Amino acid sequence: MSAANMFEKAHDVTIRDTTINNASRDLNQYTINQPAERREPAKIILKPHSSALFTGQRAHLDKLKGYFSPRNENDISPRRSFVLYGMGGIGKTQISLKFTEEAAQQYSHIFWIDATDKDTISESLKGLSSIPEARNAAVDDNAESVLNWIGFLSKPWLLLFDNADEDPSVVEHSLPPNDTGDILITSRNPIMENVTGSGNSIPLDEMLMNDAVQLLLKRAKLQNCRTTKIEETATEIVKELCSLPLAIDQAGSFISSGHCSLSDYLELYSDEKKTLMDYTSFRGASRYARTVYGTWELSYKTIESMANDQSNKFCQAAQTAIEIHQLMAFFHHENIVEAIFSRAAERFLEFDLKKEAQRGLPLAILMLEKNKWYITENNKWDKLKFGSGIQVLISLSLIKKDPVYNIYSIHPMIHSWCRERMEAEQKCSILFWAWTILGYSAIWKDEMTDYMLKDIITTHLKKNQQYRSSLKAPDEWKDERGRNIIYPGDGQEKGGAGYRSSRYIGSHGKPGTTYRQLGRYSEAETLEIQVINKRKEVLGTDHPDTLFAMENLVATYWKLSRYSEAEALDIQVMEKRKDVLGTDHPDTLNAMVNLAATYRKLGKYSEANTLDIQVINKRK
Repeated sequence: MSAANMFEKAHDVTIRDTTINNASRDLNQYTINQPAERREPAKIILKPHSSALFTGQRAHLDKLKGYFSPRNENDISPRRSFVLYGMGGIGKTQISLKFTEEAAQQYSHIFWIDATDKDTISESLKGLSSIPEARNAAVDDNAESVLNWIGFLSKPWLLLFDNADEDPSVVEHSLPPNDTGDILITSRNPIMENVTGSGNSIPLDEMLMNDAVQLLLKRAKLQNCRTTKIEETATEIVKELCSLPLAIDQAGSFISSGHCSLSDYLELYSDEKKTLMDYTSFRGASRYARTVYGTWELSYKTIESMANDQSNKFCQAAQTAIEIHQLMAFFHHENIVEAIFSRAAERFLEFDLKKEAQRGLPLAILMLEKNKWYITENNKWDKLKFGSGIQVLISLSLIKKDPVYNIYSIHPMIHSWCRERMEAEQKCSILFWAWTILGYSAIWKDEMTDYMLKDIITTHLKKNQQYRSSLKAPDEWKDERGRNIIYPGDGQEKGGAGYRSSRYIGSHGKPGTTYRQLGRYSEAETLEIQVINKRKEVLGTDHPDTLFAMENLVATYWKLSRYSEAEALDIQVMEKRKDVLGTDHPDTLNAMVNLAATYRKLGKYSEANTLDIQVINKRK
């Protein structure tokens, strides 16, 4: 029988996945409707396992267990939410995964969500629609349907939002309806407490020393070879790595690979820190996707992306955040206070820069634009601008804030990484900027009365000076550029390289003055002696800058009540100025006045009176 005869007078014949409508004697006129395309089920994103070498963190796990204790069968208490927050590499994900494994028996479902951003959350939720229970419940493969299903599950469930580093609202909009179940979040953003409620959190910091040493030895495959020497060496490595779990894991991986021994690691780390912390081949046992430096670089890229996007409402805040973080990299990593920046801005506004430049202020200061000081158009400290930048840094755990005293700090390894990522030219520029801000903040109209702030500024100045020494920062070209701003076109007349060297060496005298203003007279003396010796070596004993440095040291000797040493220097300065400038020059007369004052401190009133009379007669 022909195909046409088979379907003669047939209507709406269904032939397995094919419908033939309005059949006619001419088979070529039959219309065949193809079935709707079958959609592949959404991909299930599986929850990772904790590291096989997971070590310690017992206190944090116990706190989570206590908070998420098993509910009684008739328990109708509301939803419980908790957040683990801290810097990248501190172990948030590993602790949360370990907890879910230990608490698996108390939940019917544990759902893991990649909470990196809105898209990854959506994909993770859609993937849950493909698990058997969801398919049996006819859950659609979209986030809303999945959340509705989870929200009305009758048995206990836990939803883990991992790496939720964006605004808390992103997670809040992805919570199931109803008020059941448990929510655990890991984040770099401490503000994520807005989702969980104040107090329902653990701010993660460094590992306990014993746990950290144990992790290193496990990862280095030395846990069965422990000796006193090995323990001591491992402890030193852990201290250098600031007990940061990811750094320790990565170091152990490098050692176990045979690239170096445990005893050689510290020396190699000292020379090749950036290479080791960014060595992609040795990410560690946790299978973490990024290296130590890589995880912080991710945070920085987020800020840079905002800073470069003029349409982003946080653009200005992100730009400020980058500036502040780079400046802090050349302070000490602890005890950073807003007052350092605000005082510097206020003093900057008070100074006549041209006049100060003539008195020895490094002329490169003029290269710092007004907006670099966080000053408003009305010439006031811009607290809002500074605060917006700080908030961006806190949200990514690149800095921490003491909520009581409003003191900021940076993890030592992030502090180091921030400098390591800069090019040499940028390091020198920001180092100078940081030093200038510290110098201005230490200038008091009268004696400083806030002794705590004195100590804080002194600590930062010392650290900044260490960075200056280690970098051997070539500041002289900056000073030459600054000089040309005030005196355009006279660079050649001032003596070229000799003039630049004078101003460069002169710029180093200011920290000694700052130490003296801070009451740190011993430190001032040490630095001022160094400046005198360097100026004698480069400029000569008769150069005005050399004599100026000697006068600075005299001022310090006065503070130390060492008047005999002050007398000796005063005499040298006076005699040099007589030889070079003559007996009638104003600088010579000032030197005589200074010596007379020192004579009076020593009880040499006759000598003092003689000098005073000479000065009076010369000035007539």
